[in-house]
Amino acid sequence: MANKLQGQLSEGGLASLLQYLAHNRVSGCLELTHQAVLGSPRGGRIYLESGQLVHALCADLAGVPAVSNMLGWPSGDFAFHSGMPSPQRSIQGSLDALLLEAAYRADAHAFDVALGEQSILQPLPLPSQESSVALSLGALRLLRLLDGHRTLGTVASRLGAPFEEVKKAARELLQQSLAQLLTDPLVPATFLAELTGLLIEFMGPIAEVVLDDTLFELGLSAEALPKRAVSRLIESLSGQLRHEGWRMDFAKRARALCEKYRFAT
Repeated sequence: MANKLQGQLSEGGLASLLQYLAHNRVSGCLELTHQAVLGSPRGGRIYLESGQLVHALCADLAGVPAVSNMLGWPSGDFAFHSGMPSPQRSIQGSLDALLLEAAYRADAHAFDVALGEQSILQPLPLPSQESSVALSLGALRLLRLLDGHRTLGTVASRLGAPFEEVKKAARELLQQSLAQLLTDPLVPATFLAELTGLLIEFMGPIAEVVLDDTLFELGLSAEALPKRAVSRLIESLSGQLRHEGWRMDFAKRARALCEKYRFAT
């Protein structure tokens, strides 16, 4: 291998480069730089001895956390300086184990960034009986309250627990694939039931058929109706009423129903 190897990295390229260097059992320093969208460029270093990662630095991070941080960069430049010795040893173990741990840390950080008091988690089906899942008590308590509609802030209030504890439990459920973060919150089934009842007042027994047909025409589902689509649904239903007065009254009462469920149209 040449004394100096350099180039550019795309997303996911650092892991492949490290595996290449490990396979060739090289010793030296891999220097990385990344230009953030905002702010000044970031840099880091990873040291290898005979293909083994022994040390890493990135800002004020060292060891596995530093590698985890650099693995999360979407792009960057690299230069490998052969023979440059490591100033210290902060990493132990095989490259595969290191990459797994770094990926785990990166996922945990991503969940931390994404989770807030307004975040909503949808519970996922439990794994088969053959597989076992170990959860903390906090994660179990949280799982029982997840319904795809309550925010984490609301759940924290119901549990009487600090939000940071609920956030930690939520991250555990996400990592165990027992819940998913909803980026497009759904309306509760009770909302559609009340909306149907309201429509019946104006249309009579055919209201349920009209609602089903309207959902189909709009490409929506009663089982998973996103809150952002409610305004479009109400507008379409209102337009199917015969009289202007009925349309205005229905739209007004439908908006009041939305306010009752605390989402805007």
